[in-house]
Amino acid sequence: MIKISTRTLYGLRAVIYMGLNKEKLPISLSTIAKYQNIPLRYIEQIFIKLKKAGIVKSVRGVKGGYLLKEDYENMSLLEIIEAAEGKVIPVWCLNPTFKKKCPIVEDCILAEVWRGLTEEINEYLGKIKLKDILKKAKETNFIEMIEKMGITKKT
Repeated sequence: MIKISTRTLYGLRAVIYMGLNKEKLPISLSTIAKYQNIPLRYIEQIFIKLKKAGIVKSVRGVKGGYLLKEDYENMSLLEIIEAAEGKVIPVWCLNPTFKKKCPIVEDCILAEVWRGLTEEINEYLGKIKLKDILKKAKETNFIEMIEKMGITKKT
């Protein structure tokens, strides 16, 4: 089973939350953590990566917090995921940053399959724009659905 990490899910939820609440920007990490029920320390780690990648920028001061980059609606999900997590590679043996190197990857008949899968996943996620996700989120009352499931804390 290919699993999507908690870091990726939380990063996407945070960016979607910011996009749905753009009139409230900048938004503090404590607000995002509260409404998305994400541990504050965890969201802080994710936002360090999102900021480094230029997905968000910080604003200092009493009314400070985080803003999405200027053209945020045209960001792809792939951009956000790679900022939060790194390259989307479904198997460790193809990941060049993995500490352990696979001794047979060059001759492995499955490596070609995994490379193809990696390309398909990246192409698919690259086509999905944040504006499309935000539109669906508004149409389906995404935030309210999450609240009903008990995932977020309502104030």
